[in-house]
Amino acid sequence: KLSKYTLTEIVGANHRILNSGFHPRSFFIDMYRDIAKGKKWRGEIRNRAKDASFYWVDTTIVPILGERAQLIGYAAIRIDITDRKQMELRLAQQAQDLLRSNEELEQFAYVASHDLQEPLRKIQTFGDRLTTKPERQLGDEGRDYLARLPHAADPMQRLIHDLSVPPPPPTPAPPVRPCAPAPQ
Repeated sequence: KLSKYTLTEIVGANHRILNSGFHPRSFFIDMYRDIAKGKKWRGEIRNRAKDASFYWVDTTIVPILGERAQLIGYAAIRIDITDRKQMELRLAQQAQDLLRSNEELEQFAYVASHDLQEPLRKIQTFGDRLTTKPERQLGDEGRDYLARLPHAADPMQRLIHDLSVPPPPPTPAPPVRPCAPAPQ
């Protein structure tokens, strides 16, 4: 059903008619080598259906032995895992999107902290200049504002500092790659 081939088209046919081109040639060489030796083989395979769509199957191939343990054929058990593989692909894409978004956010924080430092430096410089004026020229209200000025800039200075400190490096997302056959 998954392959969209009829039973007569698929029974006895070589796997090449289903080959999606996803797996390296060595994947199938190893698989055929193992089953030719009469070993059980298990792995996840991406196949191409007759209509050119792709589907994934968790496959177990076991030898069928005749008299005196002579290999007479194979039986394959396949479970459709297409939905799971598509979800894994979506999750991997979302992880990549999140990493890219975090990098953009870090760049924004760097630019914002740089752009905020200049006005803050001017405020601090003007405050410093005012402190050099004789106190009698400022008046009580002016002296009160001047006394508050250094402390008022502290929260902004901390914010800018926090923006400019790089966060720890993100943990990279694991690469999406085909699964190897299960150990024998």
